[in-house]
Amino acid sequence: MPRVNLGRIGDYPPSGHTVTIPQQGYDTEKWMLQCMRESGFVARNTRYVQVDTQVMNFETKLFATLQINFEFSATGRVLPELKVFMLRRPRYSLYYE
Repeated sequence: MPRVNLGRIGDYPPSGHTVTIPQQGYDTEKWMLQCMRESGFVARNTRYVQVDTQVMNFETKLFATLQINFEFSATGRVLPELKVFMLRRPRYSLYYE
């Protein structure tokens, strides 16, 4: 069952638009964001935008999932929220016979 996004102002259903930005370099990402801006991806009636990304620190072997939420009120107020979920890579070893 899809998860409902709980905001400070309201609850938002999982329906909507999704854009996956590929990791093909800065120029591709910049071009896609420019296309989203020009096509009105975020319009006047947009109430909730969620950005998810994952990063890894190779020195500490920690993964982090960052969830950045922007909630837009009807009066034009923006309520940002950051959630960080940390995961440690499981240890494993290889045994050779």
